[in-house]
Amino acid sequence: MGEDWKTEVSKCSKCGKCHTVCPVFLETGDEAMVSRGRISLAEALRDQQIVYTNKLRDYVYSCKKCMRCRKDCPSGVDYEIIISALLRGVAENMGIPLLPKIIFRYILPR
Repeated sequence: MGEDWKTEVSKCSKCGKCHTVCPVFLETGDEAMVSRGRISLAEALRDQQIVYTNKLRDYVYSCKKCMRCRKDCPSGVDYEIIISALLRGVAENMGIPLLPKIIFRYILPR
């Protein structure tokens, strides 16, 4: 993962405002599937408290990238930088899941 995300992660005050706007969290109620939860996962990766796993990959890929959390964040966290870094980290450490790989390799280049 790049370095810009570290600045953004440190901005999060853990207020939970993102819980009120995240469609994935509203559907699942799972803390790891909301910005605050993924930010905690990014911090744990940074501090080498966790490693890349299939479950972590699922949490990262569950983000729909609607960025409602970014719009409503009182701390001004640019969540797009964080989720992009997490997606890059997953791809670099675990590879890209089959469907996105097919899309990126064969469909988008056309």
